[in-house]
Amino acid sequence: MGTTQLGEALKEEEVDLIVAFLNSLTGKVPEVAYPLLPAETGGTPRPVWIKEGSRGSIGR
Repeated sequence: MGTTQLGEALKEEEVDLIVAFLNSLTGKVPEVAYPLLPAETGGTPRPVWIKEGSRGSIGR
C-alpha cells in the first residue's frame, strides 16, 4: 500500500509504527444514515457536467 500510494517502499519499522497506531485507536465508528432518494425519471435534472453525447470529465 505504501508503494502504491506513496511511490516508495515502507521500512519494516515504519509498518510496525503504523500498525501500532491503528491498533491504538478506540471508539465507535458512527453510523451513517444515507437518505433514500426518489427514483430517476425522464424529468430528473442531470448534473451540470453531463451533456448530451458527452462523457464530461469522467473517463478521459
